[in-house]
Amino acid sequence: MQYTENELLESDLTRRRIRQLQDNPIQGKYDIAHLKETHRYIFQDLPKAGLWDYDVQPGEFRQEASGWHKGRVLESLRGADGNPPDVSMSVYSRMDSKAIAKLRTVLEGAKPENFKVLDKKAFAEKISTLYHDLDYLHPFREGNSRTLRTFTEQIAREAGYKMNWQNLNSQANRDLLFIARDRGLTERALRDKDWHTEEKDIARYDANRHRIYPNLSQLLEKTVEKIR
Repeated sequence: MQYTENELLESDLTRRRIRQLQDNPIQGKYDIAHLKETHRYIFQDLPKAGLWDYDVQPGEFRQEASGWHKGRVLESLRGADGNPPDVSMSVYSRMDSKAIAKLRTVLEGAKPENFKVLDKKAFAEKISTLYHDLDYLHPFREGNSRTLRTFTEQIAREAGYKMNWQNLNSQANRDLLFIARDRGLTERALRDKDWHTEEKDIARYDANRHRIYPNLSQLLEKTVEKIR
């Protein structure tokens, strides 16, 4: 994949900020303010660099009263006969007062002490559930993935685990990660009465096609390490 100059600059700027947070994590309470500050810190350089073309600033929630979806291209699943690559559908919650209340509830369970007593398998399952819940709410207009990875990494470190998201960076592993994430999004969309039937049907179809692949907890169980 070829990246533009702006995409490479954005990646460099945000990667530098993420490394800083890995060395000096935000001292927060794993609540909404903590999540917002994580996003603000990672993306703070982009507006000044002319790389932030959104109606809200880094650290602010998106303001959308309806859910939305997008097709995610799975390059590694391109057919050997030259067929187009596979596509997975990502579905996200509306971001209204009800979603913010749900986000607050989800974050009540995000405290590191809730993860400390878990073995590796149970940790992977619990952190995956948290990631899916936050990913479906998708509170920011852009940068949710980088924010949630950084946020969950900090929870993991304080709970005595290291999350090696970078082990999923190859194209094939990234596509497996996309599939696993989208399955979690679909499960939540199907329980969400605000989602339209047509989009639910498409998401359900994709999720059923991709059940042959590992779910998120199975992927993470292979990458997380207990800190000794």
